[in-house]
Amino acid sequence: MDKLIVFLTNRMPSYRVSTFNALGASATNFEIWLSQPAVESALPTHDLRIKYQRSIVMGRPAQQPSVCVDDPVLHIPLDTIPRLWCTNPRLIVVSEMGARALQTVLYKIVRRSVKLIVHADLSERTERNRGFVRRYLRKIILAFADAVLVNGASGARYIQSYGYRVNKIFTIPYATDTITFPEVRRSPGQADPKKFLYVGRLVEGKGLIQMIESMDHWFRHNPTRSGELHIVGDGPLRERILQFKPANNFRIEFRDWVSYRNLSTVYAKADIFVFPTLADTWGMVVNEALASSLPVLGSIHSQAAEELIRDGVNGWLYDPELPNSLPNALDRAYAVSDSDLHSMRAAARKAALQIDPVTVANSMVAVFNATLDNAAPELKPI
Repeated sequence: MDKLIVFLTNRMPSYRVSTFNALGASATNFEIWLSQPAVESALPTHDLRIKYQRSIVMGRPAQQPSVCVDDPVLHIPLDTIPRLWCTNPRLIVVSEMGARALQTVLYKIVRRSVKLIVHADLSERTERNRGFVRRYLRKIILAFADAVLVNGASGARYIQSYGYRVNKIFTIPYATDTITFPEVRRSPGQADPKKFLYVGRLVEGKGLIQMIESMDHWFRHNPTRSGELHIVGDGPLRERILQFKPANNFRIEFRDWVSYRNLSTVYAKADIFVFPTLADTWGMVVNEALASSLPVLGSIHSQAAEELIRDGVNGWLYDPELPNSLPNALDRAYAVSDSDLHSMRAAARKAALQIDPVTVANSMVAVFNATLDNAAPELKPI
């Protein structure tokens, strides 16, 4: 691949470094343009060609309760069109469908020969109740897109709702580095008390308060059971959680901040990972937990849980909006035998290995090449 490809995105969080490294190794003439001034971690980026755009920074507008926004800061690049004009890439991959994507569309109107792929990091849940203006602008963006990358089936359904061509929508999930998160060998016996783990921001959209209240109710009605919820993260809900008075057989503990490099040590000490989100485009912590041999008790409103969790095989799914859903999932989790739990840990690791960064990068490169050649890519199922 000798034709220049540029990938325009807001930032490079730690969990995406391994995939971008693999992508850079597969695509020989590849650049990443970021809006934030630096990579968010000390993880090596090897020989990636990274450039930074001039951007203005502003707070995101208030979101409807159904939408979970992980990044409260909005970066609007100012120099996209002149940079593209001077660089003259053959293929542009642009993340999200906002100001950055609109600028690439304007560029494509002038230079029709350039190919445009939109990486739509979204789901039906995160995008519900979007206003007319945003939907109209997205319809324009999709009209000029030669292909669309989505994380999962929910994202694909959302793009199809605009009438976009089904054969140009490619599902490529996020992957985690299974070296950074190695397999954890745990004793085959059950833990008592069972240690639940949550890693993430303490914000309303993550559904943490609803989960804690539901778990507390379950433990009060199951006095012979015991459990601990370990929380790693920070946010506006921290004080509210600290003031919560749980049942005697249910403890809530906060862990100190842990760097991405050392996060695997936290996963290694847990028995079950919980992800109670009300709306998430993916949920990388699910990948990380599975890679660490942790069964996941996950919300159906996470595409990662929806795509990766097989109920009763490597975790349990529940609907946070149904009052009995989490208690029923806890019933099933506590009813698992020692041998079945051991099998679930192995199945969790296997699920993470199936979507490693190299596999994901190779799938993306296949879509890039096919788009440049006006052909249909040959993608192996992930």
